[in-house]
Amino acid sequence: MKKSLPFFLIFWFASLGVFAQASETVRVKSGEQLSNNDKYLYPQFTTGTVLYRDGRTVSAKLNFNLLLREMQFLNTPRLEDTLAISQEYTIRHVKINDDIFIHDQKAGFLKVLGDYGKVRLVTAQSLQVGNVDKEGGYGQSSGVSSIKAISNLPNANSSITPLSMKGDVMYSHRASYFLADQGGVTYPANRKTVLKLYPKHKNVIDDYLKENTVQFSREGDLKKLLEFSDGLK
Repeated sequence: MKKSLPFFLIFWFASLGVFAQASETVRVKSGEQLSNNDKYLYPQFTTGTVLYRDGRTVSAKLNFNLLLREMQFLNTPRLEDTLAISQEYTIRHVKINDDIFIHDQKAGFLKVLGDYGKVRLVTAQSLQVGNVDKEGGYGQSSGVSSIKAISNLPNANSSITPLSMKGDVMYSHRASYFLADQGGVTYPANRKTVLKLYPKHKNVIDDYLKENTVQFSREGDLKKLLEFSDGLK
């Protein structure tokens, strides 16, 4: 059985150059572990399918680890060991329930949110450390003096080195958005990308952006923009 991960971890996401949106915040008390319900995208490992680029299809119990941003599976036959899918570049897509994931070398596994003709809206989801409250007297979190940006990173084998620091840890669920073209190439979801992917309708789309408030960190705004752009054909 894979051991529970220490709760001191941050995954640097700024290097992707995308807009991130924080949602639900989770506080983990000093000395406690992050629960699997918060750590994973789905409540439990579910039978899914991995489709490889060479046409092979493999079924397994799958789940997405938001903390490590890994697609993981339960090893057979005992279904006790948790392992991460390797050689992601050989994968065409992963299907869990009705959800489809594609893989990008920089952004990792991206969940498909919508298909708009030649463009797909996809998201990279993660669970990141926000604040760490210093432990005060009697082993209680002070809640006032906090430390930002824990610098530990996960190793290639999914292990991490814990920090010798005590206190409550605040996690936040984050989603960053990309646009994927027909060839599977992904781009940050922004104005420049939309105009690039719809070159014949730049002027009309530009007018839409001037007349409508579009926040590229909001899923709803992106879907409305892509519905409009796809309808122009």
